[in-house]
Formats: sequence, C-alpha cells, structure tokens
Amino acid sequence: MPRSPEELSDLLAEQIQFLRASALAYDNGVTAEAKRLATTVSTLVNSGRNAVALLDQIGVKEVISYLSHATPLDSRFPKICLVGIVMNKAGVSFVPYCQFPSVASREHKWISFNHWWADEAIYEVRMGDTEIGTLNRKDLVRYLRSKDGGSHIDEEVTDQTYVQLSRVAETGIIFQRTEGGNLLGFGGAPDGEPVLDGHLAAMRHIAYELEESIKAAGLLSP
Repeated sequence: MPRSPEELSDLLAEQIQFLRASALAYDNGVTAEAKRLATTVSTLVNSGRNAVALLDQIGVKEVISYLSHATPLDSRFPKICLVGIVMNKAGVSFVPYCQFPSVASREHKWISFNHWWADEAIYEVRMGDTEIGTLNRKDLVRYLRSKDGGSHIDEEVTDQTYVQLSRVAETGIIFQRTEGGNLLGFGGAPDGEPVLDGHLAAMRHIAYELEESIKAAGLLSP
C-alpha cells in the first residue's frame, strides 16, 4: 500500500528530528555523531538499487535547489571544503562552517541535486606523483554510513582517498607546540602532528546544508 502524502510529511519531520538531534550532539562535542548524520542524510536523498530516498518518494528531490558552501579546491588550502580551522590553547581543530556565526554571510550558491551530491568535489589529495584523489558529498556520506560505522562497519576500509582524509588526516595542515606551550597551525613541518577529523566536520556541515535546503523549499512546518 503506497504511503499517503500525510504519512510522507510525518516521516520527513521525523527524519529532520533525527538530523537535528545528531547535529546538536555533534555541536556539544560528540563528533562521532557525524556518522549518524550520514545515515539520516542518506535516508533523505540517496536512492539506490534497494532503497528509494524519502525526498524521491515525496517527489521533490530533483526539483528543489541545494545550498552549497563549497569553493573550488584549486584555490583552497587545505584542500577540504565546508570546514574552517580553529586554533586555541586546547589545540587545532577543523570546525564545520555551520558552527561559525558568520555562516549566513559566507559565500554560497544554490545548485541542482546532482551537482550538490555528486559533481562538486569537497576534498582532494595527491596520491603519488600524478594521481589525484577526490571525494564528493555522496562519497563521504557513503563511507561514513555504509563502511565506517553509521549503519555498517566493514572489516577493512579500502578506499585510499577516504583513508587519507579519515586516518592519515592528509590535508596539508599540521600543528606543533612551541616552547611557550602554544599551538601553531601550518603546513610542511616534519615534526608536526596532523589535524584530525576533517571528514566528520565536513559531514556535519553537509547535514546543515541539506536541512537549510529542505527548509528553503517550504517542506517543513514552522
């Protein structure tokens, strides 16, 4: 029996509740909630062989526009989008753009679903002398959800671009303690430590972009 429009609307509100609960937990310091954010984002937009995304069932996924704060990777350092870098006495960390008060005025655009989901790269890393590895939003959501703990854990993480981001923390940003105990963020120092969890911060901001896109389309009750 097909679901009624009212039921689909209720299910959308439920998924947004899940999204907001995990986002709040992430913002309160539980960064692993990014993996559950990936699961909810996938439920909302990722149709595949065995599943139809909720926004596809509602009939709006390809109709609405999607908020993007991504900027071209060739002009960025580090080469990861949707996050900023914060340095304080506790250390250096990646922070999702949505946690900055200036997010509303940050450079952005409204784009089609396929461009937002699959065409726009959000991470780039050099893999050897000539090969360049990239991740888009679809890649990051898939690895976090289906391979790295969102709803399934693979025995081995094999995609080397994702490994470089999530394990090696290869972003070109490292930090090093000074004699005074401060932390300096920079690239290229052999004794520095990589800055971790850029993939989780980027996932938090993807969830923010998606919720803002759904709100802008008028799909949520006030």
